[in-house]
Amino acid sequence: MGFGDVEIMAAMGALLGVVAGAEAVIIAFWIACIVILPWYGIQKLRKKHVSNKIAFGPFLLVATYLVGIVGVSIFDLMITMVK
Repeated sequence: MGFGDVEIMAAMGALLGVVAGAEAVIIAFWIACIVILPWYGIQKLRKKHVSNKIAFGPFLLVATYLVGIVGVSIFDLMITMVK
C-alpha cells in the first residue's frame, strides 16, 4: 500500500465514520483477495509475467460504495452467523 491508499482510508473514515470505515477496509481486503488471487493464478498458468504492484484504491472505493450506499455491514453479518 502506498500513501494514496492511506489518504483514501482517511477520507473513508471521514465520510462513513470510524466503524463503517473499518468495515469498508475489511470488505476491500476481501474483494481484493477474491479478484486478485484467481487473476494471479491464471497469469501463472499462462506463464506470463505478473507485476508485484496492484492498485488497492479501486477496491477501497468499491467497498466504500458498498458500505455507504448499499448498506453492507460485516459486523451485523458476523452477529447473525454466531446466533
